[in-house]
Amino acid sequence: MENSFLQTFQLIRSTTYQNVLTSAALTDHYHTDVDLLGIPLSFIVARSNIWSNCDCAVKATCIQSAAIYNITNNRVLYTVSGMYIGCYLIEATLQSTLECLYNKTCLDMITSHVTRSLAIDWIPLNSSQSQNLANETIQAILDQLMVQKWNWSINYDSYYTECQPYECMYTYESRNDAIYIVTTIIGLVGGLTTALNLGILKIALPILKYTQRKKRRIIPIMSFQTNEASKWAC
Repeated sequence: MENSFLQTFQLIRSTTYQNVLTSAALTDHYHTDVDLLGIPLSFIVARSNIWSNCDCAVKATCIQSAAIYNITNNRVLYTVSGMYIGCYLIEATLQSTLECLYNKTCLDMITSHVTRSLAIDWIPLNSSQSQNLANETIQAILDQLMVQKWNWSINYDSYYTECQPYECMYTYESRNDAIYIVTTIIGLVGGLTTALNLGILKIALPILKYTQRKKRRIIPIMSFQTNEASKWAC
């Protein structure tokens, strides 16, 4: 169950990034229109040097600390501890921690800036009821299927009493399932597609510019006619 869930989740993440699916919040890419020598072109441009000098076209896990800003002058009012934003919201969430949810001061600061018209008294999580989850990343918690401890209870007394076997043998076979194979193939194809897109763009643009420049080049041709009758006129 653990491997199946994590592999499916990884497949969704890889598909989103490799197919350049734009976030609704436009945190990873943005659209721009360019007029190149009279030809209108539309590009999807990756955001770079925004998330701590990290390029979303190269790395999907670019992040920076989440903060509350003053909308008038874009000044940081409060930095939320343990929480991040980045190219993709899911990737930023996986790298975040639950630190703020265990801190009463942090919750009150968020409440004061977000819900000014509502009087809400948030109760922080109790750290004594969990095993150091305040500093654990969401990714680490998810890798454990959000289960801190598995309690196993195995009892074969009834089986041996009823069957009384002389010998017990078992075999276990493991192989890569379909989800693992599809995830690996998508990762390879996505990386190759990204490399080809970057290479073709760098090659195609100079050729297009040269072609347009060649079409617009005009070679002036001047003709001279000599009038023999007026050549010797005084």
